[in-house]
Amino acid sequence: MLEASRNIPSISNVCAGTPPPHFALDDESKIVLAQPSALDPAGNNLSRLRQLLPAARQAADNLAEALAATNAFPELKRSVASYRAAIDTEAEAVAWGTVFGFGVILESAAAAAERPEPADQMRPRLEDAPKSSLDALLAIHGPLILATGEGRELTEESDRFALAPDIQSSLRADATEVARRLASDARVTDPSAGTLVLDAAEVIGQGTRPNRGAVFGLATFGHAATLLIPGAAVATFAAWAGAEPGAVVTMAAGLVLRESDRVKEAARVLGGGYDRLVDTARDQAGLVRAQAVARLRNLTPSRDFVLTNAAPLSRIAANSPRLRWMQWYIDFIMRSYGGRVP
Repeated sequence: MLEASRNIPSISNVCAGTPPPHFALDDESKIVLAQPSALDPAGNNLSRLRQLLPAARQAADNLAEALAATNAFPELKRSVASYRAAIDTEAEAVAWGTVFGFGVILESAAAAAERPEPADQMRPRLEDAPKSSLDALLAIHGPLILATGEGRELTEESDRFALAPDIQSSLRADATEVARRLASDARVTDPSAGTLVLDAAEVIGQGTRPNRGAVFGLATFGHAATLLIPGAAVATFAAWAGAEPGAVVTMAAGLVLRESDRVKEAARVLGGGYDRLVDTARDQAGLVRAQAVARLRNLTPSRDFVLTNAAPLSRIAANSPRLRWMQWYIDFIMRSYGGRVP
């Protein structure tokens, strides 16, 4: 391990309830450890929450508007309205336990709307517009909850019940594989941050209380993923937005441009004005656009990393409820490049 690993909590400390670390992007768009001052006494990352809440509200509003045109999906409509009301205040005043609960209800209603029971085949499926808005809201909900102390505690409790030993073993193998590559990729992460993610991944399902190791390891991996995965989506957009004028618009380019609003939501997760850069790269022309694209392309190593590690990342998303939000971004990136690193 690198020297920084001496500061990583031991398994015994993890079992005592050590809170997982948070991460940030530095000026070179590299993942680094966040300063302790980023968290309030309740363990909330207020800066991240202030970035995410507007995106969550907008996604909920878009979904409510898309559902208003149909009499179908009454449970989903109610869930969206409840969720939107719960986040309609400043970050410090939000009841995050309530938001977590409405998120669970929303996910359940979403599953019912997308996959009707066999006995209810006459029930319509979601159209593209509400489906896109629903995916966006669920993708934001995961990082939003991970940025709150109470949300993490509730997620950890649910994970303890959900993660069977064989699932923990699979998660540990995949998370360790990805984290080992992350720790050795200096383009994507600072060595101290990468080593911390690797050490945390290695305690998943280990020790005398394996569930706590799993919760700590997945929380740490998830906090890094809230920067790595959206950053990869933003870099995918930047590659197509920076195409030379008059270049042939391929099917992948059309996909990226159609999804640019979703990419902007991903950029908002990153903070640092990345969402404004996406707007500039999409809407401006000339030198200003080129400068925005150049800044966004600093995230290209994250895109390449996700493309190379898409298989284990997708398995992690499938096996961990708290990280299921990653899958839309992974699918978007993979579709854009046909699964190949450019």
